[in-house]
Amino acid sequence: DDGPMPQTAEHLAILNQLGVQKGAVALTKIDRVDDARLAEVTDEIAMLFDGTSLKDAPIMPVSAITGDSIDGLRDHLIAMAGDIQPRDKSGNFRLAIDRSFNVTGAGVVVTGTVFSGEVAVGDQVMISPAGLSVRVRGIHAQDKKSDRGIAGDRCALNITGSNLQLSAVTRGDWIVAANAHNPVRRIDV
Repeated sequence: DDGPMPQTAEHLAILNQLGVQKGAVALTKIDRVDDARLAEVTDEIAMLFDGTSLKDAPIMPVSAITGDSIDGLRDHLIAMAGDIQPRDKSGNFRLAIDRSFNVTGAGVVVTGTVFSGEVAVGDQVMISPAGLSVRVRGIHAQDKKSDRGIAGDRCALNITGSNLQLSAVTRGDWIVAANAHNPVRRIDV
């Protein structure tokens, strides 16, 4: 009912910068407007997306309240997911930490997305940039207990190391393969 909001344009700019070329626009709350307003907002969205990497993304009007077109959106997303190729799991293991916490009886757990490579239970890895060596005691990948995590997975890693304290691991740190640990303070752009 409001049309595209400022955060819509901001998120679209990020997706465009990342070169994301597959997507769909869920135009919500169609139960709150008449057909004329729906057409007007659809045109606004099309103009906003024109000239971006998602210019051909379908605009799918839906209502969470009435359920209108939800099945069509779900079917579209499932079909798109079937076309996505798995990430290449080669390269050094790198996981961007977004959370860290203690679990009673297990110790330090970090969560994040695996950007490259793979890790297995028992692997020695590094907390970067601090340079702390830790061992992977356990892994949950995609919310299931697993022996390994690979590129593209959301993972929780139970890590242990000599005198490892939760305060040594923060959001924005990385868990990386030992040979990938090489933090720098300067870059040329």
